Amino acid sequence: WNNRAHDGVSVPAKLAGHEARQTNYGSDNGYLYFRLAAEGKARFAQGAFIVVSAFDAPAGRFLMEYDSTDSRAPQDGAYKASEAVLKSGKQQWAYQVFYLPDPRFAGRQNGNADFRLRTRDGKDTAVRWVCVLPAVPGSDQPAGSGKAVVIEPSDSSQ
Repeated sequence: WNNRAHDGVSVPAKLAGHEARQTNYGSDNGYLYFRLAAEGKARFAQGAFIVVSAFDAPAGRFLMEYDSTDSRAPQDGAYKASEAVLKSGKQQWAYQVFYLPDPRFAGRQNGNADFRLRTRDGKDTAVRWVCVLPAVPGSDQPAGSGKAVVIEPSDSSQ
């Protein structure tokens, strides 16, 4: 969760009875970084879905920036942005799904991360968990393999 050497230092939070990590916009840390275990990355060559359990408050927006094969995206594709999702401010946990059609997941983001959640509007975003699913080749549907994917801390000091 913590990218201590860069811009993704998160802080613990307890919201609606659940432990979480959240961005820390007050310290200029509007990101949560994630890195996939090396042995699982090949499963996402045909696309990926990232499901995020995020607290729906305060009202605002957040998005996913991921390491992609799109050379037109910032830094030769390392920070391709998804569409932003809205948090309504309802003070409850909600699920957001991001479809990534062209992930590279080569660890080209800060701290060797593969993707990051970026909060917008100067408002923090708290996350309970993240699930990454491969897409069915040639479609925009998740594969039903049922296999878990290990996410490692993104810390460049390791």
